[in-house]
Amino acid sequence: DAIVTVAQILPKADCTPGLTISLGDLFLADGVTPNPNAGFATITVADIDGGSTVGSCQPETITIDVTEVSCQDAGTNVPVTLTITDANNNSDQCTVNVAVVDDSNPIVSDCPMDIDQNTDAGLCSAVVNWTPPTADDNCGIVSSTASHNPGEVFLVGTTPVTYIWTDPSGNTSSCS
Repeated sequence: DAIVTVAQILPKADCTPGLTISLGDLFLADGVTPNPNAGFATITVADIDGGSTVGSCQPETITIDVTEVSCQDAGTNVPVTLTITDANNNSDQCTVNVAVVDDSNPIVSDCPMDIDQNTDAGLCSAVVNWTPPTADDNCGIVSSTASHNPGEVFLVGTTPVTYIWTDPSGNTSSCS
């Protein structure tokens, strides 16, 4: 009597270590067109799969449990689990921590031009007005500071006026 044994090769999940993913910028590469994925990033199986081994019972499916990250994930490591399953429901998993980064600085709009103004009548100073600039960011602005504000009194001479915006990840932009 002959005994026939058929061995099944099980699927083996293999995750890519140390993946870092950047969130989408506010604008596309042209710097003008708004990015529909601003503040988001997509994770694909190809990003996570580090060479999983195909088992002998095909077809197989390879899936991940997290496919999108957003600004709320910035600065954290998001665990993403890859699962490979064969036709007989044999499966294997691996998990990788994906570092989510927001490396986009705020974008400044309408930075005022230099202002030359005469002193107010009979004074060595002048009240100076301008329209303050604004800034936007893919993950929002958490703070903005101004060294001076419109309507303040300025003494004779040159006074730099500086604005600084900071996003939740600590990225900054300035305008003077």
